[in-house]
Amino acid sequence: MRISMITELQRSVSDDGLVDFEATYRESLAQARLADEAGFSTIWITEHHFLPTFSVAPGSDQFLAAVAAQTKNIRVGTGVVVLPYHHPLHVAERIAMLDLISEGRVEFGTGRGGPYEVTGHSIDPRDTRAMWEESLACIEGIWSGYPDEFSWEGKHWQIPPRVVVPQPVQKPIRRWLACAQPDSFGVAADHGMGVLAFVPSPPSVTAPLIEQYRERIASYPGPAKQRNENWASMTFGVCGEDGPAARELVSRSLKVFFGPDRPYNKAAAEITKNLIEAWDGEIPDDLKVHLTKEHETAPINAAEVATATGLSAAARSARQDGELDSWERLDPETLSNSGITVAGTPQQCVESLKLYEENGVDEVLVLVQNETIPHDVSMKTIRLFGEHVIPHFH
Repeated sequence: MRISMITELQRSVSDDGLVDFEATYRESLAQARLADEAGFSTIWITEHHFLPTFSVAPGSDQFLAAVAAQTKNIRVGTGVVVLPYHHPLHVAERIAMLDLISEGRVEFGTGRGGPYEVTGHSIDPRDTRAMWEESLACIEGIWSGYPDEFSWEGKHWQIPPRVVVPQPVQKPIRRWLACAQPDSFGVAADHGMGVLAFVPSPPSVTAPLIEQYRERIASYPGPAKQRNENWASMTFGVCGEDGPAARELVSRSLKVFFGPDRPYNKAAAEITKNLIEAWDGEIPDDLKVHLTKEHETAPINAAEVATATGLSAAARSARQDGELDSWERLDPETLSNSGITVAGTPQQCVESLKLYEENGVDEVLVLVQNETIPHDVSMKTIRLFGEHVIPHFH
């Protein structure tokens, strides 16, 4: 099993309530360099917009180009490029350029975005699945048709006959899909793509989903060399000599990260309400995970929901039911012992990661940077992982 790192490009706000953008990028690059030295497999970066106190990661390929120039071995993963926001021609060119700069180290993850950020781009969320499908097909056509001219006549994008350069080193680049619901796992399998499971959940809950995914991707009709049947799961990680302190810090960080009372979560709830009203209550199946309650019982027990379903469901239910106290009572031991978080001493981190390995996960994406985790703590976690944790798996 591979151990990788994921970053949202986060940092605590300054005294004036704003994020120090320069420090965020400087510290994130330092963490990437150390992760390379420590033996992490890949560094993944998300794409986000309009989240000023949460993430300043609007362009994954730009950050990863800087990482590639400053590292030797670590792979660089877009986790993810939100395809509906971009012209597929530009995505194909920029990812190819990144693959060349990194000497063939790119992992290409894609997704279609959540309603809050999607509507900020003046895109109807109901169109994003079709836009993602079209964009992906266009990009793959660009990468497979060279040196001939390529053209595209689709519903959302058009390209007249042109020779598109540059072309990537890897043939093919390994493809991944961001997944937040069972429907997405099936979509990934049908397209021969690896799963980026960005909803932190207990490995025991994920295991049957992995089994279903593996059965489905076995029927992928495309070229065998293009099939990526890897499953990657995200978790939160803090490693230190003081196990209880590390677990307490990671518990606090994820409560803030998914916090039901965050301003943009409240704004997203209002947007959700308006969308459902505009659609006369008709919610497409592929959007229900974002726009409906996971649990109708109130009051909810956030710990039970988190360990049975995942953190996103627990946070969403707490927000919708007004049960913020239940969310705050999520305890560090429950989170770590179930494998939702990987925290504590190096040995405790190894034990938590073993749960992922035993349940069929191929790669774990550890988020060590957060607005509640100081930079020096993130660096210590990376260093301790390299010295005492990663050797157990590589």
